Amino acid sequence: MTDTNPYSAPTSNVADVSTSPPVACPPPVTIALVLVGVGVIARLLNYLNLWQLQGYGPFNLRTFALVLAGILLLAAICYWIREGRSWARVLLLILTGVGFAGFCFNLGFVIRQMPEQIPTLYAPRFLLAVALPLLMNLIALHLLYFSSGNWFRRHAQ
Repeated sequence: MTDTNPYSAPTSNVADVSTSPPVACPPPVTIALVLVGVGVIARLLNYLNLWQLQGYGPFNLRTFALVLAGILLLAAICYWIREGRSWARVLLLILTGVGFAGFCFNLGFVIRQMPEQIPTLYAPRFLLAVALPLLMNLIALHLLYFSSGNWFRRHAQ
């Protein structure tokens, strides 16, 4: 007598695909946080290099306080985003928008008023310390808003 029960478990030796470990892929939030963090580190290294070029001499305390406050604010925003706070995304969007507007204004000013300074726009210091962090923040915002909206909604509940 053969077992013709259609509800019995299969007896083949084929591996079950559903029990294989999932491929580790970081969520878009993690990639966005890494991009913002790398931008902060690039700016910090630029300021440290400028200080080194000045011979580690005395520096303007107001500039130092603003740079330190900006770094700490971005670090706090990254922490809040990691915790799932949706308002931190809005704060990052506002700060990046203000930075982008300032970048465009300065770019237009240099092109119209000081055309002899245009080669500085191609300098590695400008590209790595200003343009690249801004571009990485824009990419991070794209990841946070368009690829991770459901994650923030789940965390809000």
